[in-house]
Amino acid sequence: MTLECPYTDLAAHGSESTNFEAILQTLEFYLADGIQRDREDILAIERALLETCDTITATFDAERKNWPYEIRVAESAKGVDSHSTATMMIRAIDLLGGLGQKGTSRPAYPFKINADDLEKLVLSRTNAFKALADSLRNDREQQEDRKVPIITRSGTYGRNDPLTLSFLAEVLLASDDAADLIDDARLIAKQLTDIDPTTSFSTFFNFGDEGSASKPVTNAFVPLLVVRAAQALRHQFGSAVSYLRYFESTLHDQLSYSGIPDSRFDPAELIFSLEGMLRLSDQAIDVRLFDRVLEVLEQAQQTSAHWRPSKPFLRTERGLVLFPISVEAANSLLWCCESLDDERFHGRSERYVLLFRRFWNWLAARRVSLPSATQRVSGWHSDHVADPDSIQLWDTAQVVGFLLGYRRSLHNHIARTTLRLSRFNVRKPKAGSQSWSIHTRDSQHSLGTVSSGLKKDEARLRETFEPVTSLGPYFETYRKIEEEFLVPWLEQNPRSYSMLLYGPPGTGKTTVAENLADALGFSLITITVSDFLAGGGGEVEARAKMMFDVLQAQANVVILFDEIDELVLDRSSKRHGQQDTVFKFMTPGMLTKLNDLRRAKRSIFIMATNYAYRIDPAIRRTGRIDENYLLLPPDSESRQRMIKQFLLSAVREKAIPKDHDLDPAQLDGQKWEALTKASFFLGYKDIEAAVSRVIHQKKDKGTRAELERELLGWGRTTTLRLYNGAFHETDDRDAIEREFFPLVEMATREGGLLHGNPALDISEMLKVDQKTNKAPFTSEEEMNDLALKFVKERSPDYDRE
Repeated sequence: MTLECPYTDLAAHGSESTNFEAILQTLEFYLADGIQRDREDILAIERALLETCDTITATFDAERKNWPYEIRVAESAKGVDSHSTATMMIRAIDLLGGLGQKGTSRPAYPFKINADDLEKLVLSRTNAFKALADSLRNDREQQEDRKVPIITRSGTYGRNDPLTLSFLAEVLLASDDAADLIDDARLIAKQLTDIDPTTSFSTFFNFGDEGSASKPVTNAFVPLLVVRAAQALRHQFGSAVSYLRYFESTLHDQLSYSGIPDSRFDPAELIFSLEGMLRLSDQAIDVRLFDRVLEVLEQAQQTSAHWRPSKPFLRTERGLVLFPISVEAANSLLWCCESLDDERFHGRSERYVLLFRRFWNWLAARRVSLPSATQRVSGWHSDHVADPDSIQLWDTAQVVGFLLGYRRSLHNHIARTTLRLSRFNVRKPKAGSQSWSIHTRDSQHSLGTVSSGLKKDEARLRETFEPVTSLGPYFETYRKIEEEFLVPWLEQNPRSYSMLLYGPPGTGKTTVAENLADALGFSLITITVSDFLAGGGGEVEARAKMMFDVLQAQANVVILFDEIDELVLDRSSKRHGQQDTVFKFMTPGMLTKLNDLRRAKRSIFIMATNYAYRIDPAIRRTGRIDENYLLLPPDSESRQRMIKQFLLSAVREKAIPKDHDLDPAQLDGQKWEALTKASFFLGYKDIEAAVSRVIHQKKDKGTRAELERELLGWGRTTTLRLYNGAFHETDDRDAIEREFFPLVEMATREGGLLHGNPALDISEMLKVDQKTNKAPFTSEEEMNDLALKFVKERSPDYDRE
């Protein structure tokens, strides 16, 4: 398929005049070409990371419980024990194994390491951290007379230096039994953040009472490390304004230098300043300024793919200098690009991915492989050292951070690009006014998915939306979703990834998906039959393949397949045999696609249907669908709560006056019972509409009796007569009974006022089918008895009375 313009141009311009066919072509173009480059980089990075894991475990000195500073050919490993090297290596292990994610959302694209290799990494980490912690505590005990303990030491950076502290903070927060060391680190962070970076830069480093030949050189890299450490340790410092001014001034200086040949321009310091501004104020960088920074970095890469730092942060009088390394600048830029993750900046992802790709190509060419005592090891050394026989593990540890970050950036770029080009219906998460329940409250507040403060959070969303509690815990769908999906995902330990939501029309299946997505902070992608038909009837299978390529690329989203029954019909059913549409042969292909989506384990997908018994049993089996949940219309308790909520809202908004006949305060138990019985088999939207119609009648005609009549006469989307033909439609009687019997039991328990209403008409179910010479039920009494038995088998404590 020939295109006149690449997908990136169309996506960037966002032209409203672009027709759908062109958009579809661009998605096809990207899936056939652009995505391959990104995936090739991902595979190459993963190979490099796995080999680096082997290097980390192979070079760990079990006796010293640390890693050497440097490895050289035919020489012993070099370097004395250093806190800076230890913290960098431990941090690298935490990133590789996803071990440092406490209090954050589940990583979208975790790097997978086999169990044996992960066990070796964890063992090295455990031993190294124990030795590090013992050393830190020992140093602290020897310095008890000092206000601020001297707990870190580095032969290069001195004592309590910002670089070691920035890594140590992350390591301590990811470790158990480190509370005392975290307190010490916070004291050091406070001391460092009290330093004004403009007037007192030299005091960032402490080389001891004996002094040192090293002298600090003003560089944004150092105060950035201080800010990183302070934020990791959750230390609020009062000098944030002076830091922000320093970073802003330095950034604009570097932008000015970039246009002057042979000037003091340092691309690394430009990047460090950008991160510093973003960390202190997420509103400090707008699209225009970010575009300018990217433009300058693109120009800088034309002469140096790795933005080699040209400005040191330590020097001696004899001219020896210590520079930041290129990978530190690359990691800083990665953090900035991930932080600028909103709609304003999404169109820039293609630009910064290209920047990182050039850096990766340069990095891959500099990888060193050396023989060791037991195996070959591989890694990197500082870009300021051109030695093909050297691996510096501290540098390799920071490269690990870049490789993981670039891999994540590629995955995000693939997901974002395919989703944008697909034009699916995407709903962004909204912070709710309350948590799902008390069991999720703390986790939701940590993730920021609740808008109210912790003290004002009633944590009753589940209770508010749970439609049925009267039939026993088995039928409490919101509770089961909380236990099987929400809590495990919030705790970063998901075990289920797919569910079938079924039940009569109007029972709130979409609302369940929205509530779950909001509680997790995930976007909701809704897929309907029209999405499969977007390319025309003859392109349904090709379109379906592209759609699932897009969906598999997404992570940490909820995907709702809304009423796509026609695509997954039971192949043994009469309806499938009579089907004469483009969907007739879709079921086998959908089985494979849903299976692959489930195996990806990146998202939650929900199949919502009003007719579960029409879906092919192979779809419903565990392996594709983890859980099947019946969503029933609200019971009397839920309906009363809804009516009361709508009436109270009307009183607050003065749609009805206080002491009015519809004021909830005026309704006694008998009147509430009449209203709840009159609203039987009505859903949330139906009740809301009925109440609204009555309270907005002219001349104050809306009364309690009028509301009761309105509810009683409202058209039901949930009815028993819906199932009149169901028992003759499929041989899978169990699939129908799972949905039908709870409705029958609810009707027996609560539907007295609707006796004779068409909603409860079951006459067709008592008639003999001419083909089978059987009736689904011999009598209404038999049907009611079977319904009660069905409910009690699942909720033994249930009592109809």
